[in-house]
Amino acid sequence: MIVIGTSLQVHPFAGLVDVVSRSTPRLLINREAVGPFDTGRWRKRSPRDSVYLGDADAAVRLLARELGWEEELDEMIAKGRKELEAKWAQQEKLYGAKGPTEKDEGVGKPVEKETKAKEEKAKGAEADDSSKERTAAAKEEGKEEGKDVDALAEAIGKVELGPKSKV
Repeated sequence: MIVIGTSLQVHPFAGLVDVVSRSTPRLLINREAVGPFDTGRWRKRSPRDSVYLGDADAAVRLLARELGWEEELDEMIAKGRKELEAKWAQQEKLYGAKGPTEKDEGVGKPVEKETKAKEEKAKGAEADDSSKERTAAAKEEGKEEGKDVDALAEAIGKVELGPKSKV
């Protein structure tokens, strides 16, 4: 079981980590250890559990690379981007240069598409910079704590996969 990016606070999802059999290896990819993966003062982590503390995108990329799935991951990302770009182009044709109104989106006031696009682009640039900073910090943190690649390698070693298994 691979658990990615969660606080494990909201049920019923939070309870799913305890539903699998006791022999099922579990890997948490998260910025912090949570739920049964958290080894507080009194709690001991199960031998079946592995934890990767850091950026989820970086961890998934590393996991895909280790499993020999990186090329497929890149293809899926490229395909998804093309689908999004086609959807955006279709929306631009439907709504024109002014874009949709909030009424079209269920609210009621006109919204300038260009303004939204500029805001989204700025947010995206900030998010990219922030993500790069977090990834670098997570790698440093992982090196310091020895929980970076080792945790993924350990988790991969616990999982028996057939040839070219699909996620």
